[in-house]
Amino acid sequence: MNSNKIVIPKFIQVPVKTYSLWDSASVPGTVAVSETSPIEIGLKFNSHVAGYVSGVRFYKSKWNTGIHRGHLWSVQGRLLGSVTFTKETSQGWQQAMFSTAIPVVANRTYIVSYNAPHGRYTDDEGYFAQKSVANTPLYALRNNSVSPNGVYAYGSGGFPNKGQKASNYWVDLVFTASK
Repeated sequence: MNSNKIVIPKFIQVPVKTYSLWDSASVPGTVAVSETSPIEIGLKFNSHVAGYVSGVRFYKSKWNTGIHRGHLWSVQGRLLGSVTFTKETSQGWQQAMFSTAIPVVANRTYIVSYNAPHGRYTDDEGYFAQKSVANTPLYALRNNSVSPNGVYAYGSGGFPNKGQKASNYWVDLVFTASK
């Protein structure tokens, strides 16, 4: 009688691949502007595939202080999710995860943003003037007169739908493709 039993796992856990537009080594050219007004700044993006946005990222200068809140919006201005950043470092990429991942539809435009309560955000003007940015399946849209990228709204968390100078405010997302 053989006492060696074979244990068959009920499931095999496969690591989930997440995507962002920029990696952690990416650094903005303008780390902090002198603007000190509260502002919601964001990025328009699409995905070639359906999936889930599980978090918000942004590049922080040491002068960008206060409590930061991240948001995901439909392009029409409907707030889809909100998260407060905790355990921030003094500068560099910050990341906060939604309590529940938010489903997004393939080839539909969304806006990911965060609120800089004391300004001093990153701003590379003209970044989206001539190009889009892609990290397949994600892409950030090129600026145009009908649909600007690098969007903002002054205040404490309103819908960022104004565009100026095709700015990259270095806001990003954490995305997982649907299976």
